[in-house]
Amino acid sequence: MAEIFKGQWSKERAWEWHNSRPWVRGFNYLPSNCTTLVDMWQGYSFEESFSRMEKEIPLAKELGFNSVRMPMCFEAWNEEHDDYMQRLERVLALLDQYGFTMNARFGNDCCVPKEEYKPVKLGKQPDTDWGYHGGKAVSPHRGGMTTGYLPIDDNPELEARYYAWVRDIISAHKNDDRILFWGIWNEAGNTRRFNLSEKFIRKFFEIAREINPIQPLTADAWLMTFNKDPVHPLSNCRDIERLMLEMSDIISFHHYGNYLHVVSTIKELKEIYQRPLYNTEWLHRIFDNKFEELFPLFYLEGVGCYHYGFIESPAQYYEPWESLRGSNLPIDRWQHDILRANLRPYSHAEIELIKNVCAIADRWWEEKKI
Repeated sequence: MAEIFKGQWSKERAWEWHNSRPWVRGFNYLPSNCTTLVDMWQGYSFEESFSRMEKEIPLAKELGFNSVRMPMCFEAWNEEHDDYMQRLERVLALLDQYGFTMNARFGNDCCVPKEEYKPVKLGKQPDTDWGYHGGKAVSPHRGGMTTGYLPIDDNPELEARYYAWVRDIISAHKNDDRILFWGIWNEAGNTRRFNLSEKFIRKFFEIAREINPIQPLTADAWLMTFNKDPVHPLSNCRDIERLMLEMSDIISFHHYGNYLHVVSTIKELKEIYQRPLYNTEWLHRIFDNKFEELFPLFYLEGVGCYHYGFIESPAQYYEPWESLRGSNLPIDRWQHDILRANLRPYSHAEIELIKNVCAIADRWWEEKKI
């Protein structure tokens, strides 16, 4: 018997919400001066980050995008609470000025293994170590490492503060239509955590349901990217991922695979869950996960989408995953990001495609409203 989740939106309400707005297309965003999300949200570097946003969000608007996915930062909230909340308001106001919404994310199982974890300290962050995402020389997610370190789990005295973090931010913006939806948890089961985060995922959902925001809740499944079964791409999803999908008001997932695999994934998600779909992470050119095939597909299938990265930065999202080094795959291509640091396109053909598809979507939406 399927578990019943108190406060979950009905499918009808989810579709009414989804159909009441234009096609959502955006990107996972950190300003171009940032190495990690701490750089974005802490007082030490926020003004520089915000000044970059003031240049980059208008440019993204010109290309046709209308939303960003951004992680909330527990450490900055915990140590600089009042200022953090004011920073969040400034970011939302800037986004709204250009017609953007935010997909705000909380929990995350895509974390570093215990032997590499170092407590986050606000202030000047470690100098960039070039070679991998987030200022690392090599991937912290490579094979053979131990379980990912998660402060809410591995530092129990912080557990109540993490719950307060979720409650505080959602409560403050429960009626704020600048927030598109709440990403309760990212990639549960990643970094060998398997089902270790279930307790916290359930609690985050419970807190959000008690607040009853106007925005839907979701949590991002991810393992289907690596399924070799083209017919049943969800068959390798773990129980924790299926739980997140079942708890969500709208279905969010990640997919870095090729066109045919994404097509089959969309098909199976639609058949099983019958709720609106949002791909909140995609774009992996090295895996043939590319704009010219997937961006039109997402539009035609009515799937909201957020590709990973926007502009070349110390975060190094254009670098390939560590596991690809030494492989026969074409790692001369960028993995993520669409603009160079000088704001010129990585690919002019991609940019023209983005503009054209977004223009078609906007024209259709305007005609629908008439």
